[in-house]
Amino acid sequence: MSVLNINIGFLGHVDSGKTSITKKLSKISSTACFDKHPQSKARGITLDLGFSAFETDAPDHVKAKGFDKIRFTLVDCPGHASLIKTVLGGAQIVDVIVLVVDSVRGFQAQTAEGLVIAEILSKSLVLALNKVDMLKDISELPKIRKKASKILSKTVFSSSNIVEVSAKDDSIGIDKLRDALIASVVVPDRALVSVSPESSDQSEKVSSDAVGKFIGSSSSYHDPFTFVYDHSFKIRGHGTVFTGTCIGGHINVGERVILPEISDPMPIRSIQVFKESVSSIKVGERAGICISGAKVSEERGMIVSEGEILPPTSRFIALLHPIRFFSRDIHSKKEKYHITIGHSTCLATLSILSLQKKETPLGTHDTMEEDEETVQDAQKIRESILNESGTVPPVKILLSQVVPSPHTSQSPFIALLTLDRPVVVPKHSQLIGSRLDIEAEKSSECRIAFSGSILAHLDSDDALKQLHVMKKSIWKGSVVRVGRGGKNIIIKDLIFDIPIKEFVGYKVNIIKDSGEIVKAEIECAFGEGKIKLKPIDAISGVKNGNLVEMEVEREISILGKKK
Repeated sequence: MSVLNINIGFLGHVDSGKTSITKKLSKISSTACFDKHPQSKARGITLDLGFSAFETDAPDHVKAKGFDKIRFTLVDCPGHASLIKTVLGGAQIVDVIVLVVDSVRGFQAQTAEGLVIAEILSKSLVLALNKVDMLKDISELPKIRKKASKILSKTVFSSSNIVEVSAKDDSIGIDKLRDALIASVVVPDRALVSVSPESSDQSEKVSSDAVGKFIGSSSSYHDPFTFVYDHSFKIRGHGTVFTGTCIGGHINVGERVILPEISDPMPIRSIQVFKESVSSIKVGERAGICISGAKVSEERGMIVSEGEILPPTSRFIALLHPIRFFSRDIHSKKEKYHITIGHSTCLATLSILSLQKKETPLGTHDTMEEDEETVQDAQKIRESILNESGTVPPVKILLSQVVPSPHTSQSPFIALLTLDRPVVVPKHSQLIGSRLDIEAEKSSECRIAFSGSILAHLDSDDALKQLHVMKKSIWKGSVVRVGRGGKNIIIKDLIFDIPIKEFVGYKVNIIKDSGEIVKAEIECAFGEGKIKLKPIDAISGVKNGNLVEMEVEREISILGKKK
């Protein structure tokens, strides 16, 4: 019997009833489900990811793909604002999202964030209007449903199912919700083992059709085995059990694996999928893996196949997509962002980069052609950094200062991210950038700023040599004398500490009192600290004290210091 595993993530505001709904749907529990954490019981809220499951016969469209059964793994995510890092980590392993809305209180802050996360990850969505039994006036339900439908219409989920449920009363909506989940199933590419390894080679190329999202952004059966675990515990006489999700490849009992923090390969002693012993697992499946001899200090982490090297990285180039609900500009090195990759979240600064020399600021364009141009830039940068053939020349890229608020532009952009600590990054990882310093309880402002894919790591000297980062700036001076007959202009205060001969031929703009611009070029030095300009335009109206501006592009180090 062939079983398709589908991961369902439950998102919503704290106390909207997510855990109660998963209890009603579930037939199989796990070591981490239904708020088993002692603090969860004490505080009465979900503090960590919870996992449970139910199985059902596959509908015809799934049977046509070769599967007899569907196992729904239910991922219960916390709803409290302070636990968004846990939610972001959990959401990246799901196929379908159930957005739980308290029908009495309506859409709340973390309901909206759940909707944003769902849009980022491009998942199917089912909206569950919970607590309908607690409405004082049941005649209000059509109005509540209409409002929910209106909110969804402004997202990619305009055609999603809305199901009215009560987690307290089995007769209200639970069966309909289960049916909606079954109807929402689309067999993911990762489950189609028949896809040949050769076709997965394309996963490393950037698709312009997807405007910057990788063709292989969801991992395949043929990838190296990668397992992210969210809980671990020891069983005396057996070893350490790691419970988590296989996000790439497959593995069998007896094969050897590596924890990146422990270099020695260790054998897998046994594997269980929801208390049932199995001989192997594949990408997309939730499991418990028992490994002999593993000693770990962190509850969350990663396990990879023997021979797979995943060195920690603290610096990489990424192709990023602004979140349209984020209302702030995204600046180079001005503020720090919380970067979530898998279950790891750390602070990072951004340096916004571009290969284009556009007249408009980076990010203000909105045409598909320019979006595709950015994607092509991303591919060129990636190929240059990896330089696998040893023949790809270095690339020249520009450091930009700001990407305007996504309310203005939602075009993708390229950035260098520098993390405050190294993290292990699995293949095909998607990253999410947030401003978690914004207090959700005091503001309805969206905290999630961007999402994206990593192009290449930049921790090695060889990788850094492939990038020539240029910074544009405007240098300013002033006119001190206009030559007779308008043949030359003398200026000062434009260039300091650099030989003027390096700038001979550079173009400058002279701004007249009227605001009109007169173009000229640098001819030579003229005494101490002064420069002689050769006019290009007629200089009528230029006088002493007029502002002079020159756009300068200079190479800086990848760390932001001048070379």
